[in-house]
Amino acid sequence: MEITPNEWLLEYMVPGFGEETLVMDFLDAFEASNDILLVRIESPFTQKLYDFSKRYQFNPRNLFKRFHMLMRNPKIRIVYENELVPLPQELVQACPTEDLYLIELAAVSIDKHIVTTDQRFQAAINGIHGYTLSLATEFLEEYFRRHRAVREL
Repeated sequence: MEITPNEWLLEYMVPGFGEETLVMDFLDAFEASNDILLVRIESPFTQKLYDFSKRYQFNPRNLFKRFHMLMRNPKIRIVYENELVPLPQELVQACPTEDLYLIELAAVSIDKHIVTTDQRFQAAINGIHGYTLSLATEFLEEYFRRHRAVREL
């Protein structure tokens, strides 16, 4: 599955946020899977990754370093601006402006699956033009359940 995460993934990595273990478990399961994360090279996601990486660079339990290492791996697909495709106008109009970059990014994937914490975004876009939007908590529960089932086979 090709997964487009929004900034929740990075925010959950912030030391003291309380979700570091959850992100470590997700990254462990993700690395063991055949899944791919999509990251747009010029986006709020990469800007936040840069900002957080710099801010927490000396933290001994730095998940941002692990994520940077993953970005050198084919498990993370870096998408450049020239790869983006035009979107249907109906989709653009339905999408909250601040989330349009995620729709543009997911459009280059087969699965068009975005994971977000924004219920308004999910309600506005889920099911339109083949897009699936999952809330992060529900996605992670299902992801861990699916990963455990595969491990037990």
